[in-house]
Amino acid sequence: GHARTPRVVCTMVRLTEKLVLEKTKCTSLFGVRNINLWGSSLDDVEVVQRMPNLESLSLSVNRLASLRVFARCPNLVDLHLRKNDIADLDEVRFLVGLDRLRTLWLCDNPCALEPNYRMRVIAMLPSLLVLDGDEVTLDERRAAETAPDVFLPSPGAARSSPEPSPGSTRGDHDDARSERTVNADRAVRDANARSYELAASRQLAGLGPIGGHHVPSQRADMPLGNLGGA
Repeated sequence: GHARTPRVVCTMVRLTEKLVLEKTKCTSLFGVRNINLWGSSLDDVEVVQRMPNLESLSLSVNRLASLRVFARCPNLVDLHLRKNDIADLDEVRFLVGLDRLRTLWLCDNPCALEPNYRMRVIAMLPSLLVLDGDEVTLDERRAAETAPDVFLPSPGAARSSPEPSPGSTRGDHDDARSERTVNADRAVRDANARSYELAASRQLAGLGPIGGHHVPSQRADMPLGNLGGA
């Protein structure tokens, strides 16, 4: 007979209280203000709902498919979610009540390929100052405020077909730009992300900023500063 192809089992990776406390050196979840979980293959971060004082959270390069849990993090200022599996732009509605949210990274998710992505996010989040590393301009804010119905997705809008994965659609949507430019953009963004991560680690270790220069935190794809409590 023919050899059977082994079945690939995708295991859920859940963020636990134990891991959070170990990583931040905090004694309780109430003390956690900043945490960097970049590239941890997480698809369940329900525990963040129990961190009422959380201000800066990096979850870029994980497997999150929803923003629902962040609705219970009222003090979030910086949220980094680049390269996850957020397929529906309606998920941004869960961030609407976060009045302190100033910086959001959501690029390299399937939802970022939707029409008017940037304007729709800006329209939903009036307090946002930086989206995907670019400052929200006055013109963008005015456009979002004057025609919000154009940019806001309808509540519970049904989708006619399953949302494809980012890998399967990226090429189609990149046709308008040269593939070389697109790849260069990705490479630069990934390199910047790694640089910020290293800079944060060096600063925490007391080694000082890389090259003697501080990196502006609002441009970073991951939170800088103390990854633990206050």
